[in-house]
Amino acid sequence: MKYSLGINILLAQCWSVYALDQNIPASDENQRRVQETLSDFPAGVPVSYQCEFVNRWTRERHPNEYPTGAHWSPPLMASHSKRYTMWSGDQVSSAGVERVAETGQLSVLQTELDAAKPVVNDVGSSDGAFFPGGDLFSTSIRGTLDMDNSHRLISAITMVAPSPDWFTGLNSFRPTSGGKWLSSFTVDSFPWDAGSENGNDYSGSNTATNPKVNSFRLTVDTVSNVTKVFLNPAGDGVSPVAQWKCTLIPVSCRQSGGARFFRGRGEKRDRTQRCKWLRRKPERIDRFCPRTRSDGEDQPSFNLPLASEVCRVTCESCPTAPTAPTALPVVSPTNAPVVSPTVAPVAAPVSQDDD
Repeated sequence: MKYSLGINILLAQCWSVYALDQNIPASDENQRRVQETLSDFPAGVPVSYQCEFVNRWTRERHPNEYPTGAHWSPPLMASHSKRYTMWSGDQVSSAGVERVAETGQLSVLQTELDAAKPVVNDVGSSDGAFFPGGDLFSTSIRGTLDMDNSHRLISAITMVAPSPDWFTGLNSFRPTSGGKWLSSFTVDSFPWDAGSENGNDYSGSNTATNPKVNSFRLTVDTVSNVTKVFLNPAGDGVSPVAQWKCTLIPVSCRQSGGARFFRGRGEKRDRTQRCKWLRRKPERIDRFCPRTRSDGEDQPSFNLPLASEVCRVTCESCPTAPTAPTALPVVSPTNAPVVSPTVAPVAAPVSQDDD
């Protein structure tokens, strides 16, 4: 019974890794990739991103009833697994998302994120609200956003202010392609309604929606026919209101003792092993660390990392300088700025984490 359950759990983990690494369209309904470059880092190794939030909500782009004192609440970003969803059009807003969308306060959402660990890995936000000073006015997210083999998704949120319960953000964005982390990316995001408060203009005083409804994107079909907020000057669409820009930065060469690498092909499944198992005996290190992806047929069926890719401290395989990033084809809207590719810099000194 226990053996069967263990196999099922392992197969589920393998399929999860495989599914997360599949390419996705350059654009989708809710967030639009403007630019991205590919690094040389396999998606199985820990990385960090330095991110910023860029305003694109302006009187010129969204002229209808554009408010005096327009501003954004402190943007928040989180890295997580697919078992966590911060917000989406398929669910009613959590208390934390509702609080952000209505007041801009992060405390309740932060409590939810803390409670969701270890499914949620890392959280970062900016210092205070900021007022758009131009089309490309931006604010940095404090610190870095750490990601690893089990946490390959990014969600983000910030309040459109003033407003009833409008916000923008990222919904489980995946910064990988072809089994590798992106070296840099820029993503457009659109305005959303949290479904918790009534209102069709930029007023902050409104009655509660009872009962609450699922969050929904503000489009030509869902914005008010009276106020027409967020419509572009032509009145035929809603332009993105923000961009999220992240760049892979120098990271400490670290590993988790519990991280798994591909050990070998079994008859019905791939066998994996943990880094802490590997480093207990030198002969294990000598056997598994030199393995490459050109060593013949004994390769993972799914996109599992090899020992040298995920157990970098044990295998002494910390990257020194990634190769030049590869530009990926994306949809570039005419109203988006041109973003130059950025090469991920050299890795920082070695450290180890056995949590």
